[in-house]
Formats: sequence, C-alpha cells, structure tokens
Amino acid sequence: MRPKPKPGFLLVAAREWRWLLHDRAALILIFGVPLFAFVVLTAVFSHPVIRGLGVAVVDEDRSETSRAFVEQVAASPSLSIVERDGDLASAARAIRSGDAIAAVYIPANFESDAPKSSPSTTSSTSRPPVSPPQA
Repeated sequence: MRPKPKPGFLLVAAREWRWLLHDRAALILIFGVPLFAFVVLTAVFSHPVIRGLGVAVVDEDRSETSRAFVEQVAASPSLSIVERDGDLASAARAIRSGDAIAAVYIPANFESDAPKSSPSTTSSTSRPPVSPPQA
C-alpha cells in the first residue's frame, strides 16, 4: 500500500515538475509555444515605421506652391513618388496595378486658394476594399 502523499507546496511543485519532464507535449506547450510567439512578434514589430510607400501625384495647378507641396510630400521618409504629372486615370491605373497605394490630387486653383483662410480642396485616393463577388 502506498503512503498518502504529504501536503505542501514544495512537494506538489516537485511532483508536477517530474510529471512535466516526462510529458514532451506539455513541455512544448509550456515553453516552446510562448517562446515561438515571442520571437515571431518581436520580428514583426521590430521595424514599426513603414517606409517607401508609393504615391502617385496629379498636379493640375503646376505652380510654385504646388511644386513646394509636392517636394514636401517627396521629402517624407515614409512616401516615395512613383508617378508625377499624369492625370487621375493614370493615377488610378497605378493604384490598381499595385505601383502606388494612394494618389494625391492637386486641383488647378491650388495656389490661388492657398493664401485664403478657407482650405483648398486636396484629395487623396487609395486602393478600394476588395468586395466579395456578387451571387
């Protein structure tokens, strides 16, 4: 007849540790999975700044103010201009083809509206969400 196990935290911990050493699946679940998740998440979030996103610029104003605005967009480390001085149709093609993720449209009256206190209309476009096929 086996003696009754003695109560106590250290005895229970030692018994569980012996059980854990004999069960490979439990070892992997307790130590391997969290370690793997830590490595994957560290790799994913180690470079949080996204750089080099392609942008198509449509400048219909072609003034000094619009050129300065485009230079400011080009100076951003997270954006790179992939197409310039096209029309909205070519900007849309660049977005659909994957060359650009967005388009910046500068209207013809950009410079004349800039000194005013009311904001000028400047629009940007990005890839539309993919919708499921209609049945």
